[in-house]
Amino acid sequence: MRRRRRGVRRQFLLLPQPHHSNWTYDGFSELDLVRVATHEHGHHLQEAMGLHSQLSLLSRLEEDPWEVMLWTKRLEAQAECLSGFSANHILPYHAEESVMEDDIDIPGEDPEDTHPSQANNRMWFNRGMQEGLSSCDTWSAPESEIR
Repeated sequence: MRRRRRGVRRQFLLLPQPHHSNWTYDGFSELDLVRVATHEHGHHLQEAMGLHSQLSLLSRLEEDPWEVMLWTKRLEAQAECLSGFSANHILPYHAEESVMEDDIDIPGEDPEDTHPSQANNRMWFNRGMQEGLSSCDTWSAPESEIR
């Protein structure tokens, strides 16, 4: 009898190496890759906590599309905060640089985008980096901090 595979498990491993701090991959720096990986890891944590399925259910019940957009922005802001927390532990010597960098082409500058603005993304990353996980409650944050 053949056994079926239940799913493919993917793993991404980052090993910080200070002497390789300036490497790039197809135009992305080490810091860029860490930010993307930690942001997506934030979404993984949200999924594990059931936030994605809760938001999906609420989105189907909510009649106001703007309210659904705000929930999505809150989810993205929280992933960015979790990213700051994680990046600070993976590459502490680069995390501070990330906050100061001008992020070009970052999602969120359009009010109808699903991500917070560039300034708010930076603020949430910085908050997670400096204040830790307990600061990542985007669900009770004022709307001005997630737009």
